[in-house]
Amino acid sequence: MVSGVDLTNYEGLLKQLYTDDKIENEVYKDHPFFAMVSKFEGFEGENWKVPVIYGNPMGRSRSFSVAQTRSLVTGVLPAAFILTRVKDYSITTVDNETLLASKSDKGAFLQAASTAMDGALQSLSNNLAVSLYRTSAGDRSTVDVEPSNNATTFELQLASPEEVTNFEVNMLLNIWSAQSGGSQRSCDGSQTDLPIVGIDRDNGILTLEGTYDGSGTIAAGDYIFCKGDRGVSVSGLASWIPLVAPSATPFFGVDRTVDITRLAGVRQDGRGKPIEQALQDLLSRVAREGGSPDMIFMNYKEWNDLNLSLGSKVQIVDLSVGKVGFRSLEIQGPKGAVKCVADQDCPAGLAYALTMKTFQLGSLGKAVRINNIDGNTWLRQNDSDGIEIRMMGYCQLACKGPGYSGVVQLA
Repeated sequence: MVSGVDLTNYEGLLKQLYTDDKIENEVYKDHPFFAMVSKFEGFEGENWKVPVIYGNPMGRSRSFSVAQTRSLVTGVLPAAFILTRVKDYSITTVDNETLLASKSDKGAFLQAASTAMDGALQSLSNNLAVSLYRTSAGDRSTVDVEPSNNATTFELQLASPEEVTNFEVNMLLNIWSAQSGGSQRSCDGSQTDLPIVGIDRDNGILTLEGTYDGSGTIAAGDYIFCKGDRGVSVSGLASWIPLVAPSATPFFGVDRTVDITRLAGVRQDGRGKPIEQALQDLLSRVAREGGSPDMIFMNYKEWNDLNLSLGSKVQIVDLSVGKVGFRSLEIQGPKGAVKCVADQDCPAGLAYALTMKTFQLGSLGKAVRINNIDGNTWLRQNDSDGIEIRMMGYCQLACKGPGYSGVVQLA
């Protein structure tokens, strides 16, 4: 396996200057929800208090005495989500031989380092974009079937082939029987760290390093994690608007069972229905609850299904966020036009209808950034002949009105 960036694997790569505009393009490209969600880069202090009012005073009656009595025992019903940040890191290295070998080219050092920085930046931004659709559990997909016995490497079939976009060669995986708790799986009774050495993106199959034998414990329905992510990820849309109504377990300090819809969004089962009808049903439910959804995010497969179902009725609208553009289909909801955008990060079989003004991505500085707090973009390695470049992010997703958005299961 190639490690870091050296003279051999750098040869032939295009050199590009590393600018702020380029950072924005690399981070947001192909990640519509990440690009469009409002950003709050001042998430300082210990936590972030996000208040929500889910009920009004009930001192009302056609009887004055009843209204007066009720006014003494009822009032505004507030809830406050106390958000905390989660951390994420991406680190890459460049050896000194590569830097010195290109010193005669003007700006060659910056261009060479840029290649490594681009990759580290993209890894970090890709992970955040995926996380924004999922729960704090941090899982990326699930297993379809137990792998077949095989020596040296073995194949792992994803339950949802569309989620193959969540994986990259050299990613180190752990597999567990549950999102939290449960037991960690192995390929041979002992090896639990499973590097990806190949990906079949047509069929959603990962080739993992390791011998799978009769002692292997991987089973259908198991959850797949990038090592180090389990239980410490961003609380994304699947946390704020869960497909299954939440229990009384506090979510950022709030028991959402007191008013599940207003505190945990709208859920709709659209399975077996034409996709356009399923989306319209969701928009109607959210509108009934006071929401005004302006965006629907879905996977490319569902977006294509919608495009085909609309036929001659299809209306294409181009959207732009800075220098990044996205194409959307427009459908009509009870409260006006809603733009439907394909997002590779959205889990297949789901669509989210969002009132975008209620969502905000909070972070300490930019959500994806270079760690140059001391003024140094790179660090000299203390045990190797090269430099180390660190990317980082400290952030959390907030929703100021969960009841104004919803999720529909399409398949």
